[in-house]
Amino acid sequence: MKKKITITDVVFMNVSALLGVRWFSTAAQYGASAIVLWILAAFLFFVPLSLICAEFGAKYPEAEGGITDWIKVVLGERTAFFASWFYLINNLFYYPALLTFTGIAFSFTFNPNLGGNKYYIAIFVVVVFWVGTLITIQGVRATAWIAKIGGIFGNILPIIIILILAAVSAFVLKRPIPTDFSFPAWIPHFNAQNLIFLSTLSFAMAGVEISSAFVRDMDNPKKNYPKAIFISAILIAAAYILGTVALNLVIAPGKIGADNGILQLIYIVTQSMHASWIGTVVCFLIFFSGVTGVVVWIIGAIRMFTEGNDEKFIPKFLKEENKNGVPGKALIVQAIIITIIMIITTIMPSVQSIYMTLVLMSTMFMFITYFILLIAFIKMKFSSKDASSEELFEIPGKKTGALIATLVALASVVVTIVIPIVSPTGNFIAYESQIIGGPILFAIIGWLIYRFKAKKHF
Repeated sequence: MKKKITITDVVFMNVSALLGVRWFSTAAQYGASAIVLWILAAFLFFVPLSLICAEFGAKYPEAEGGITDWIKVVLGERTAFFASWFYLINNLFYYPALLTFTGIAFSFTFNPNLGGNKYYIAIFVVVVFWVGTLITIQGVRATAWIAKIGGIFGNILPIIIILILAAVSAFVLKRPIPTDFSFPAWIPHFNAQNLIFLSTLSFAMAGVEISSAFVRDMDNPKKNYPKAIFISAILIAAAYILGTVALNLVIAPGKIGADNGILQLIYIVTQSMHASWIGTVVCFLIFFSGVTGVVVWIIGAIRMFTEGNDEKFIPKFLKEENKNGVPGKALIVQAIIITIIMIITTIMPSVQSIYMTLVLMSTMFMFITYFILLIAFIKMKFSSKDASSEELFEIPGKKTGALIATLVALASVVVTIVIPIVSPTGNFIAYESQIIGGPILFAIIGWLIYRFKAKKHF
């Protein structure tokens, strides 16, 4: 018999996939109120979406858990194509954002001032992404060892060290704590800025569809998968909260950069301890985490796009697999697009503006895909044709529980899409052209691809 995976296995999958130290910097800019906002992001977005993905994966196990296949079964091939297209585009902006932070971390190992140089960042992202692409083209075995080492030494170990450094700063070195942690400071003001921030935190927790594909491999999934999801939510939220607090113990919220705040903490505390070598090691581990993360996930969106759609929607050459079983040509095209994106970003005024633009663009595309997924779930769950009930997992509370989870997740997704649009920051025209113009532009490109291929096929 096939060995079943455990609650611990699923929790580790979620923690590995969703937890990243770069989000500490983003959150810590908002001080103590970030604690409440992290909890809201976990239970208004992460938990309900996780349960929905779990039921989808159990309902259609033959679809191998991919969201493109789930949507295709319920809403048809055309809608699935556009969902996978937006998911692919999300990753085209997400990977540069991740590698921007990684490039800054790498600069802290030899020259912290270089992290603010946008040309260095652009070159770093392009070079590392191409290296990752060439590794991925060699197949899964070439990335397996790197993935395992990167998860342990690039994610878990740096977080533990960061928490220790913050505690040393506040309680051993007795450095003044520059952040207000009184109870009133915990209460967030739900203004436009904080709502944008809540949207960003929801994006930090996006990606749970990864573990939902393994629901059918669990023993007693109806009981154990919800436990795994809630444990994951608590651990991830706790890690993000502790990391945010750690950063605020050392640096005032107003002085934290979203792109390098956690690196500032490492640099400040290790310099105060006269142990700068510790900072160098931690920054290198964070750099290693970012690189291995890209290497591991670089093929995910491409496969979802190429394997989830047939040749009447995408060019045949993109679907072709090399001798190692991966769509090598599609990976090369993706790397070329990433190169173009990074060249374009060099016109922006600073590295932080580049980082935040990439994050916002990635958030928009990801949550458009989630919106389509939730509509598919509503149709699947509440359709009169659906006679369901022996699937491996079903949201607790049956249709009532499913309705609550769907409405909560849908509200979070809609807010995450709408709030950044109606709450511009900086130059209005430049901001809106990125937030609205970007999705419209790529929607048109996707539509043209679809129309051309569909017309040619039929």
